[in-house]
Amino acid sequence: MKKTLALGMAAAMTATLLAGCGGSSGSAASSAAASTAESTASSTAAASTAESTGSYTDYSAGFPENVTIQIPVYDRGFENWNPTDNYYTRWIQSEFGDKYNVTVKYVAIARSNEVQDFNQMIAAGNAPTIIFHYDMPAAVNYWSEGAEQPIDLDEVAYYAPTYWDNMKDTIETYGKLDGENAFIFAERDPIYYNWVTLIRKDWLDQVGLDVPTSNEELKTAMQASRTRVLVLRTLR
Repeated sequence: MKKTLALGMAAAMTATLLAGCGGSSGSAASSAAASTAESTASSTAAASTAESTGSYTDYSAGFPENVTIQIPVYDRGFENWNPTDNYYTRWIQSEFGDKYNVTVKYVAIARSNEVQDFNQMIAAGNAPTIIFHYDMPAAVNYWSEGAEQPIDLDEVAYYAPTYWDNMKDTIETYGKLDGENAFIFAERDPIYYNWVTLIRKDWLDQVGLDVPTSNEELKTAMQASRTRVLVLRTLR
């Protein structure tokens, strides 16, 4: 079965996950375009928890039967870092998967060798539920190989309205191949480069500061946090 291809992880996680795409282990998994039909067929006995609206089903209360999806994550080769089992993957499972009765499994993709990794998995018929890429020629090649399935944009708009409002112009302009809706896209702030600094909000709360919005505020927050750590160590 063909895959959904999203150019960028944010779009893939936002639109396709919220679209409730079903997956399967071992063989190929369903795409966003096929997932609703599969999930709807399995949810007939669960009408009390999933009400149909139009041609799509409301799964805001969770899926009546567990759905497994496979998501690729980059393996950048950091020492002592497991790309498929870490704070962030566990957080997604607890905050998204457990809430909606979804089992989220991760497939490590070598960042420096991603095209080869995806090609090998596609050839073996065990590619992840979602394929994401920063490389448009490679994405087009996957489509040409028949590895992807057209995306139902009405479905994306139904399950991810905020994402659709933000990205519909880009998707409608650049997302078609051979007259079909082939791709969904991500957008991220241009300030992001190779590294992103994450600051724990509870730490800021402890020193009475808001989330920094400038370099000077960031320096102040770091100095305040460092001072607090030193004080705590002294008290111990």
